[in-house]
Amino acid sequence: MAVACGEEDKPTPAKILTNCIDVDGDGYGTGTCAGTDCNDGDADNWTSCATCVDTDADGYFVGCDKYAVISGPDCNDTLAHCTSDCTDLDADGWCVGNDCDDALAHCGASCTDLDSDGWCVGNDCNDADADNWSACDTCVDTDSDGYFVGCDSYTVITGPDCDDTLAHCTSDCTDVDSDGWCADTDCDDALAHCGASCTDLDSDGWCVGNDCNDADADNWSACDTCVDTDADGYFVGCDSYTVITGPDCDDTLAHCTSDCTDVDSDGWCADTDCDEALAHCDADCTDADSDGWCVGNDCLDTDANNWVSCDTCVDDDLDEYFVHCDAYTSITGPDCNDTMDICTTDCSSEECGSCTDIDMDTWCDDVDCNDNDVNNWLSCASCVDTDTDTYFVGCDAYVTITGPDCDDAKSDCTTDCTLAQCICVDEDDDGHCSTDDCSDSDINNWVSCDTCVDEDNDSNYVGCDAYTTIDGPDCFDRNDMCTDTCDYACCVWVKGNYSWVDISSSGADLGIGSEDDSWADGTAIGFSFPFFGQSFESVSVNTNGMLNMGEGSGYANNDPIPNTNMPDNIIAPLWDDLSASTVASTVIRSQTIPGPVARFVVTWEDTAFYGNADSSMTFQVILTAAGGIQFQYASNSDLSDTQGQGDSATMGVEWGSGTDTQGVPYSYDEAVLDGDSLAWGSSTLELMCPAPQ
Repeated sequence: MAVACGEEDKPTPAKILTNCIDVDGDGYGTGTCAGTDCNDGDADNWTSCATCVDTDADGYFVGCDKYAVISGPDCNDTLAHCTSDCTDLDADGWCVGNDCDDALAHCGASCTDLDSDGWCVGNDCNDADADNWSACDTCVDTDSDGYFVGCDSYTVITGPDCDDTLAHCTSDCTDVDSDGWCADTDCDDALAHCGASCTDLDSDGWCVGNDCNDADADNWSACDTCVDTDADGYFVGCDSYTVITGPDCDDTLAHCTSDCTDVDSDGWCADTDCDEALAHCDADCTDADSDGWCVGNDCLDTDANNWVSCDTCVDDDLDEYFVHCDAYTSITGPDCNDTMDICTTDCSSEECGSCTDIDMDTWCDDVDCNDNDVNNWLSCASCVDTDTDTYFVGCDAYVTITGPDCDDAKSDCTTDCTLAQCICVDEDDDGHCSTDDCSDSDINNWVSCDTCVDEDNDSNYVGCDAYTTIDGPDCFDRNDMCTDTCDYACCVWVKGNYSWVDISSSGADLGIGSEDDSWADGTAIGFSFPFFGQSFESVSVNTNGMLNMGEGSGYANNDPIPNTNMPDNIIAPLWDDLSASTVASTVIRSQTIPGPVARFVVTWEDTAFYGNADSSMTFQVILTAAGGIQFQYASNSDLSDTQGQGDSATMGVEWGSGTDTQGVPYSYDEAVLDGDSLAWGSSTLELMCPAPQ
């Protein structure tokens, strides 16, 4: 049969193949068709179902039998931007027909180029940045010196940085003086200690910006460590000693400067001691009386017989025999009895009386406070070494002991109390030196700086060493209404540390968990509980969230505290119209817990408000043998109900009766358990009271 030109691709009409089933009308199917169809739902394929693909997902297919419904064939099915024509003059992967301009290598679908860098939208990583088209992520200025690295170009920005880790190196990283400032930023690259500025006011070779103090020629890095602790004019810890003197060989010894050799161990070293071989000569070697003790150490440098004992060397009986002198070079002595002029060298005669002098200090045992101690005859009680440095003070002599100590309160001050550590600085004039004063600007404290407080902000303090410029002590620092006189009316409720005491398995069931407006009388506390001047051995536990100290009651309607109505002597963690019978699981328990301070615990478990079965609360009260009272609130199943927040309850304590009733309320008909003031599951209230007066 002749076929007209242009009809060779047309399938034979299905109507000619009367026995051909051809769903997609491509002439291929089952029966008497032109052939079998690999997919009779695809009009473009009858043999090429497996090869007809669009690999680059550009909507153009290859390997198909025909392209009636789909587009194709694709000129290159690996290039998504080449479809019917694979001509790509600018070799940018976008072919004619898809490229917006095939003469622009960096423009594909769009020829928009906002930053005019030759890279269009879609190819430019940031088309608002003329310096970057592919390097947006790598173009950085790490050292923040205004010079960038890793960029595509440097048209608007400056770069590239020669080293982007050195802020003072930009275009030229030459650093001749190795000071971290390169040739293009260093004021002089031959000066190692000058960077941005070459100003050097003190001419120490360290310029402003590198010098810690450019007015101090001796310091450029050691401004904080350059000190003269012993105030002897010699410094330590400095960079140099051009203007100042140093280094000090020991900056804790005022009499040791450049040479700390101290042969005679007198605290004066070789460079300050007038003679290092003379232990009793230091600043001045003048020894007018030639007794080996020089001016400054000798109590009287014109008396060769005394250097320490000028005040004790006497001749009371005027027999020209002396006692209690350091030596007897130009005087006669010691006198064996300085109360009788006829007794001088021999006191064994009957006229002199018998004198026992065991320690041979010329003081007889009947007047010597300790005749076994050659150092004391009158000063046994005052001769002490308080600072345990083996240097004594207050003694009559220092024959077998060392002394006198120049400061017996400081162990590092013995012979020379002119040292810096020995000088007492007392800025607040409280009698305590700054070295021992916790705050030498506070005359009220020298030990108690941390404990001296005014917690209730009433300008009355407690816990201080003195109350010189402040008022105090406050009789109770928890209540600003109580300062000078305190009684039980000063008690206050404070928030304590929540620590639930679980007695759910160990506490005794009081047997009132299924009753309404009931109470358990005579519940033993387990100790004598002090309650505002009274003592109780037992308590009555009420189902309505309170304790009665003494005889119980079933009062359901709460009152404010204090009031003259019954009941009296109550402790109310949550006094409201509660019903133990509303919730089947309600149990009210008590338990005494022994310990250093015994505790009595009562817990209301799963109790509810009367007529409200949805409310289930657990709370407890804790009494201590010391008189302490705590309320703890563990759980509430309905936190949204304001009744469960306490807006119909009384919380507090009350004592006395009638017109003598007193109390400390926490709340009355207030929703204080709202999560702000107090919170179920985390709150404890503790009653704080002043000490009884």
